[in-house]
Parts: sequence; C-alpha cells; structure tokens
Amino acid sequence: MIWKRKNNAKPFTRNFLLLALSSLSLLFSASSTFAQETLYGFVKLSIDKGNLDGAKIIITENGKAWKNVRPTKARYEYDLDYGYEYIFTFSKPGYITKKIIFNSKVPAERIAEGFEPFPFNVTLFKQYDGVNTVVFNQPVGKIGFNPEVDDFDYDTDYTKSIQAALREVEEQIEEKRKEEDKAEATARKAAAGQAKAAEAEKKKAAEEAKKKAEAEAEAQEAARKKAEAEAKKKSEAAAAAKKKAADQAAAKEKAAAAAAKEASDAKAAAAEEAGEEARAKAKAEEAAEDAARKKAEAEDKAAAASKKAADAEARKTAAATEKAEEAARNKAASETEKKAASEAKAAEDAKKAAAAEARKAEEEKARLAAKAEDEKREAEAKAKAEQEARKQAKAAALAAEEKAAKAAAAKAESEKRKAAEAAAKASKEEARKKAAAEAQAAADEKRRAKEAAEAAEADRKKAEEELKKAEALAASAADAESKKKAEAAAAVARKKAAEARAEADKRDAEAKAKAAADSKAAEALAQAERDKKDQEAKNKAAAAARAAKAADLEADEKTAAAAKAKADANAKAEAKAKADADSRKAAEEARQKRIADAKTKAALNSATASSRGDAATRAAARAKAEEAAKKRTAARAKLVAEQQARLIDKSLPDDKKVEFVEQNNRKITKVTMRRKGMITIYRKVEHAWGAVYYFREMENITKTIFDLETTL
Repeated sequence: MIWKRKNNAKPFTRNFLLLALSSLSLLFSASSTFAQETLYGFVKLSIDKGNLDGAKIIITENGKAWKNVRPTKARYEYDLDYGYEYIFTFSKPGYITKKIIFNSKVPAERIAEGFEPFPFNVTLFKQYDGVNTVVFNQPVGKIGFNPEVDDFDYDTDYTKSIQAALREVEEQIEEKRKEEDKAEATARKAAAGQAKAAEAEKKKAAEEAKKKAEAEAEAQEAARKKAEAEAKKKSEAAAAAKKKAADQAAAKEKAAAAAAKEASDAKAAAAEEAGEEARAKAKAEEAAEDAARKKAEAEDKAAAASKKAADAEARKTAAATEKAEEAARNKAASETEKKAASEAKAAEDAKKAAAAEARKAEEEKARLAAKAEDEKREAEAKAKAEQEARKQAKAAALAAEEKAAKAAAAKAESEKRKAAEAAAKASKEEARKKAAAEAQAAADEKRRAKEAAEAAEADRKKAEEELKKAEALAASAADAESKKKAEAAAAVARKKAAEARAEADKRDAEAKAKAAADSKAAEALAQAERDKKDQEAKNKAAAAARAAKAADLEADEKTAAAAKAKADANAKAEAKAKADADSRKAAEEARQKRIADAKTKAALNSATASSRGDAATRAAARAKAEEAAKKRTAARAKLVAEQQARLIDKSLPDDKKVEFVEQNNRKITKVTMRRKGMITIYRKVEHAWGAVYYFREMENITKTIFDLETTL
C-alpha cells in the first residue's frame, strides 16, 4: 500500500511541478516582455558657423562601444535599453568635443508605464587658439531618472559643479567668435576690393593689347599691299622693256632683209643693161658678184650679230630687272616677316607682361591675406591678454570697461590705418613697376624704328650704287643704242634711289612720331595710374576712420544697454519672488499627484503579485498601464494643440512680454513673443548655485539662440 501511495504521489507531484513551472514561465515571459521595451528620445545636434560634414556621434554602453553614427541631419533619434549607462560623444574636426551621460536605470515597476520622449540639444563650437577647453574632457551634463519628478531629468548637482567653468569658456568662445566675424568681414571686404582692382587692370591690359594688335595688323596689311603694288609695277615695267627690245630687234632684222633685196635688184638691173658686156666682163661681174655676195653675207652676219647682241642685251636687261624685282619682292617679304615677327614678339611680350602683372596681383592678394591672418593672430593674442585682464579685474567699474573698449577701438583704427598705408604703398610700387615696363616697351619700339631706318638707309645706298653703275655703263657705251639703253637703266635706277630715299625718310618720320606719341601716352597713363592709386589710398583711410568711429559709438551703446539691463533686473526682483511662490505651489501639487499615482501603482503591483497565476488580473493590469500611457499621449497632444492654438490674428503687430518668478531657489524669466501671429514662450532658469538654463517651449536651447529669438 505504501508503495502504491508513493506510486500515486508521483503523478500528483509531477503535475504540481509542471503547474509551478508553467506559472514561472509566464512570469518570466512577462518580465522578458518588459525588459525588451526601449527608451525612445532624440537629440538635436547643431554646428556653430558650420555644417554636419565630418561630424560624428559615438555612443558607448557601460563603457563598451555601442554605436558610431555620422549624422546627415540635425535630429538624431535613439532607442536605449533600460538599466545601462550610455555616454554620447559629439565631435567634429576643428570643433570642441562634448559628452553627455544618459543613465537609463529606472525602477522595474515604472517601466510598464512608459516615458515621453526625452529630447536634448547639443551645440558644437569652433576650437579657438588660446581658449582652455580642459573642462570639456568631462561630460557637460548628466541625465537620469529623478524619483522626485518620476521622470528623466538633468543631474543639477553635477551641472552645478562644472557650470562656472563652462560659463567662463563659453564667454571666451563668444569673444573669439565676435573677433573672428570682424576679421572675416574685413578680409572679405579687402579681398573683394583687390579682386575688383585686379580684374579692372586685367581688362584694361587686355583691351590695350587688343587695340595694339589690331593697329599692328592694319599696318602689316598696308605694308603688304604696298609691297605687292610696287612688285606689280616693277614687273609691268620689266615686261614693257622686254617688249621694246624685241620690237627693236625685229626692226633691225627687217632693215637688213630690205637692204639685201635692194642689192639683189640692183645686180639684176645691171646685168640686163650690160647685156653682152656682162659676158665680156663675166669675170669682173663674177668678181663683183662675189664681192657683193660677200658683202651681203657680211651685212647679214653683222645684222645677225647685232640682233644677237640686242637679244642678249634685252635678255640681260630683263634678267637684271627680274632679278631686281625678285630681290625687291624677297626683301619686302623678309621685311614683312621680320616686322610681323617683331610685332608678334611685342604682342607676346605684352601678353607676358600682362600675365606677370596678374601674377603680381595674385601674389599681392596672397600677401595681404597672410598679413590679415597675422593681424588676426595678433588680435587674438591681444584679446587673450585682455580676457585675462578682465578675469583678474572682474569687479571693476563700468567706466574701466568702457575705457578698455575705447582703447581696443583706437588700436583697431590704428591697425586699419596702417593696413591702408601699406596698401597705398604697395599700389604706388605697382604703379612704378608698370611705368618702368611701359618705358622699356617704348625703348624697344624706338630701337625697332631705328633698325627699320637703318635698313631703309642701306636700301638707299644700294640704290645709289646701282645708279652709279648704270651711269658708268652709260658713259662707256660704244654706240648710240647701247648708250640709250644705259641711260634708260640709269633713269630707272635714279627713280628707284629716289623712291628708296623717300621711303626711308617716311619711315624715319613715322618712327619718330610713333616713339614720341608712345612716350607721351605712357607718361600720361602712368600719371593717371598714380593719381588713381593715391585716391584709392585716401578713400581706404577715410573708410577706416569711419569704421573706427562706428566702433566707438557701438561701444558706447553697449555700455548704456548694460547699465539699463542691470537697472531693469533690480526693479523686477519683486515680480520674480511672486512668480517663484506660484511655481513652488504648482510643483508641490504635482509631487502630491505623483505620490498618489505611485501608491496606486504599488497597489496594482501587489495585487498582481498575489495572483500571479490569474491571467485576467494580469490583463487588467496591462489595460490600466495602457490607459495611463494613452492619458499621457493625450496630455502631450493637448499641449501641441495649445501651442497651435496660439496662432492668432496675423495682422497683429509683433510683441514681447516679460515676466519674472522666484521659486525653489530658482529665478525664472518668462518671455512671451508674438511674431506673425504665432505665440512662443521662452524661459530662462537661474539656479541659486549658479547654473543657468534656457528653454523654448520646454525645449533646451543655448544662450545665443535665446538672446537672438527674444529680441524684436
């Protein structure tokens, strides 16, 4: 029986164990379901005076690498697991790196209710020389679950411990940003002026080179046409001389033939008249005939020789004329080529000079940019010294600050004046170099004119020598025909010599006139350039003086505004106290409500624990949690609707309303802005221990954004 009881007990025990394991499995499954829920939120990353290129967000989970993100837009959404410590590291080359600690550890019973998304903002500022950023090696903020508010919130104790150091660094960065803005504006203005001047010079040089090239091309075309006309004229003259020589040779041949025929006719007549005497005197007649024949042959030979000599002389004259014409053509072509090459070289030299001027302008631009950079570093070093002085004498009066601001403005004016003087000096030096280059170009042109004159003189001498040779040939001619030809050749040579002399005189006169005109134009251009540079230097000096005066006025306005702000703050302290009391009352009511909710939640958890096997009870608990989440969602929707409801009549003017409240050792400045019909509420929260926070519609923002958006 005992054995049977034991045997019967086994199924019961096994069933009980299976039921218990099933219950534990359900509980474990429910716990796992809650554990898999994540905490959702987002961060807005902004880069001061920059973009997100190269920015990174590195997230670690309990000290281990978790995520490495390169954001492409400002808003980055995250889902964190509960029960871990996350470190968000925001970085970008050339900017200060910032870290935020987010602790997601919360009571297990609170997870079921869920949380509203927790947003936070991070702004990265540029890394400036002379600014000590050691404070940013530690996190700039800590976020974690706060039981007092039953939600995630900033760790104010930690923020208090580093707030003073952060504020000091932010003030230094703000000073550097202002200096950088001023330096960049000055550099942009100077670069724009230099680029404009360089462009004007380049355009002017290009126009002058174009005009010069066109004038030279016209001169070349005129010279070519003139050479062609002269060559044509000479060719026609040679053809006419050749034709004349051929006509003369034909006339001589015709005369010789007529003489031979006349002699033959006379001989026949004599033979007929002599009759018988001819027979008797046959011998004599044969002798006479032989003599006549010989004489006719001699005359024929003489005529042939004369014709041959005339042909040879004509050919020689034609060859000499053709050779002279060919030489003239070759010389004209050579001169044209030389002149074209010279003009091309002059154009190339002008182009190189223009390129050299452009290079000089670029070098001057780079030098001025480097100088501006040096002045910027000098200004930064001076600003650093002034910052140290302000730290040591922070309690000094407003009069001392005003004096320092005026001193800085005076130094800026002096530096601007020096920069203007340096620019004027550089402009004068550039004008001097340009005038020297133009003088050199004029000297080259004068040299080329001299060479052309020398070539013309050589041509003239050569023509005179040819004239002398022709005259000598005319003097030594044996017969009248040769003498006549020699005289004709001498006349042609004299004409050529006269034309060569006239051409040489004309070229000499043109060269002298062109050299004088170029010298005068170069001097006038150089004087105009010097006057222009002097006027630009005066204008820059006047602009620098106006800027210094404007800086003094700005410093005076800032001093007056600071004094007014301080007076307004003292006058509104009572309003802050009242608002603080109201805020404390509202906070106490919210705390009592959270306590009541926590008690209800604890009772629910207790009921759930006492009936773990009851699925209906668990479903009711989940339904209640879902209902609570829906209420929070509805509250959030209501807040959004209230914000949208603030859109009132757009025709109303822009307005600003400021209220002050003091509560829980905090001073709250509430600013209500109306722009284009939209109402936006801003808050500045100052804690007694020194921390200051800025909000736009409960969203954390920077001081710069707060000041910018709360100014009409």
